[in-house]
Amino acid sequence: MADHDFVSKAKNKATELGFSYCGISDASSFEEFIENVEKRIDHFPQSKGLYEKLMQYGYPQKSAEWAKSIITCISRYGKFRISPSLRNLIGKYYLVDGRLPFEGDG
Repeated sequence: MADHDFVSKAKNKATELGFSYCGISDASSFEEFIENVEKRIDHFPQSKGLYEKLMQYGYPQKSAEWAKSIITCISRYGKFRISPSLRNLIGKYYLVDGRLPFEGDG
């Protein structure tokens, strides 16, 4: 399958599954992410332990050497209107998470 066909099929499947957006990038290192984590460590040295743990996410092929691409699908929770009576009581994410089964779902 040609790359263009794969991208098109992946994005169409994401839409079919209810995602708002779908993006595909190669699995090479995320240089901008790594640089920004390093800046945070320099700026907040007392938080070095926390930020060093995040560094692994800048090198996707270290944890999945076989990976060629990364597919990211996004759901936009801001489109849902939640009753004002629930504000500050429960997170919107928990009320509208499409991964959760609801009564009546097969």
